[in-house]
Amino acid sequence: MIKILVQIKDNCIHFKVRKKLTNEYRNMLNTNIISDNEILFSDQYITENMRIVSAFLNELATQSGANIAVIEVEDIISLIVDVIKNMSNIDSIILKSDSTLNYKDCEKISKIRHIKYLNCYNLPEFMLELLHKKGIIVESRCEILFSSEFMTLNSLNNLSSIYYKKTIFINLPMSKEDMADFEMVCEINNNYIKNIHVKYMNIADIDFIINTLHAYKKKNIKIIIHEDDINRDALRYLQNYKEKLSKKYKIYIRVSYSKRFIEDNILPQTNINILKTCCMFAILIICCVFGYVFYDNYKVAKEVEGVQDNIKTIIANTDTSELVKNINELNANTKLVVQNEEIVSLMPTNDETVGWLKVPSTNIDYAIVQHSDNEFYLKHSFDKSYSNAGWVFMDYRNDAINLDDNTIFYAHNRYSNGTMFGTLQYALNKDWYSKDDNLYITFTNIYKKYTWKIFSVYKTPYTTDYLTVIFYDNEQRLNFYNMLKNRSINDFGINLTSKDKIITLSTCSADGGRYVVHAVLISEE
Repeated sequence: MIKILVQIKDNCIHFKVRKKLTNEYRNMLNTNIISDNEILFSDQYITENMRIVSAFLNELATQSGANIAVIEVEDIISLIVDVIKNMSNIDSIILKSDSTLNYKDCEKISKIRHIKYLNCYNLPEFMLELLHKKGIIVESRCEILFSSEFMTLNSLNNLSSIYYKKTIFINLPMSKEDMADFEMVCEINNNYIKNIHVKYMNIADIDFIINTLHAYKKKNIKIIIHEDDINRDALRYLQNYKEKLSKKYKIYIRVSYSKRFIEDNILPQTNINILKTCCMFAILIICCVFGYVFYDNYKVAKEVEGVQDNIKTIIANTDTSELVKNINELNANTKLVVQNEEIVSLMPTNDETVGWLKVPSTNIDYAIVQHSDNEFYLKHSFDKSYSNAGWVFMDYRNDAINLDDNTIFYAHNRYSNGTMFGTLQYALNKDWYSKDDNLYITFTNIYKKYTWKIFSVYKTPYTTDYLTVIFYDNEQRLNFYNMLKNRSINDFGINLTSKDKIITLSTCSADGGRYVVHAVLISEE
């Protein structure tokens, strides 16, 4: 049982916890007698008599002119906030504990209409946004707003980003802060979560993730585990879950092995007799392939040309005034205003449209889309119909509005017909990159036009080390930029700083490698 001492001093009503009681305070607890503007309650008494206590303290506060509630310790915040809810004379709350305000207590406070001011040690940025929307002025005694690694990794810095988040990334093992924030996201998110990418396999953490999702009634979710070295116990756990609980919970798990792991472990196990049999058909297959490639390239070129013509027609004939008005109204509380109506006009056709990318002296001049993974637009066109050509798309991890440290674009290398990123390799030719006008790439979203200048072009064997999106500190970011610059086949004379943002254009080469172009942001308008 917790003993809660209520004191009124000046215009404040203080709520404290008494661990050691004098005889006078013991009498007060037993008899509930007021003495010198003090009264002692047990938490049990307050819980069982909430209305009576609230009304009594409200009358006491009114008579003494107290309008500020000061809660001295963290343990009683939730209980006292319930009391304050019915104390209409209280318009300010001060939390004296040097701890981060949790979401549940923050939500309770946000629902009290007569509260206009909150002073606390610290709270995450999205809670600050929630309280501001409720007209509550917040004063934080800690200068840096707290965010766990989980929140930082997923760019969850405001309420809307948590509410609409579709894809989540988790690095295991999870800290206590990560676990608490993951539970909070599950509570707030309105069933938008569809994919959870987990780095490494840890039974305890995977079990926690599944149970948390189930507890908050999240369904039809894929958990993708990125791990090559999974032990027998972990495999047994995954198999047992798949057999007993997967369909019941509607939470599905799959393991995503790296390409190198597959090459090193699965291919050597292929039956040699199957390979011998395949050789018998090699000549026939080669002939068929040549014929198919020629036909496919011709067909794809016509398909892309038709889609591009349709996009131009949509842009020319679509009245975007109502769409623009709706978007601007949704962003009324921000400084974002629609500037590029051409992109808005494409959204009714494809709601995953995020912008437009153009590279000079190439065929790269496309509307850009973004799905919840990096696989869908490898086999689907702009209108989401099936297509071997795919479409030009942004990495699903990127923020298309605010842009991350490294914004990445992908497309197939259709070099035979020059569609998609089929002409990206032009950037590796000296005659091309020697012309200064060719070095300026533009990416436009609905709010701004960004101009980028190329600082690195190269061909590399297959690797993913250039596809990092977010960095945790300036040193890591600058080391990454210098690595990209040192790979370039030409020195463009550009020095990058840790504050720069870049874009990456990546496509495959015929030998399984990658053609890569990097450019640094130089202007936005």
